[in-house]
Amino acid sequence: MTGHPALALLDRVAALAGAGSAAGVAMRLGLHRDAAAEELAWEGPPVLGGAERVRVRAAGSGAVDLVELQLAPGSGPTRPQLEAALARADQQPRAAGAGCIALAFPPRGRVTPLAYVDDATARASRLVARRD
Repeated sequence: MTGHPALALLDRVAALAGAGSAAGVAMRLGLHRDAAAEELAWEGPPVLGGAERVRVRAAGSGAVDLVELQLAPGSGPTRPQLEAALARADQQPRAAGAGCIALAFPPRGRVTPLAYVDDATARASRLVARRD
């Protein structure tokens, strides 16, 4: 994946999520344990750049369940940039009152990329790698 720095980070965390433990992924990204979370999770600004904050959530087995990249407002990739890097997206049904559209991309191995594109800026505000 090339182009936008957030897409490069998403590609990197998707590869880590498909193969590693949540604690190991969090350590590689320089995140700290989220003591307030009900589930086992880590968050913080990533040492690799590409996002304002990253959150890694573990499944019961300790494997990565989900990695979420929170992007600075108006700084994320556009839908055309996302689709050029990840393939054509399926737009998900809009939740009532949501100020964004949710896009699901074809799985990459055992990881499904998702993006939330803000209506106001037409740029992604969050990128997610969910382990299937």
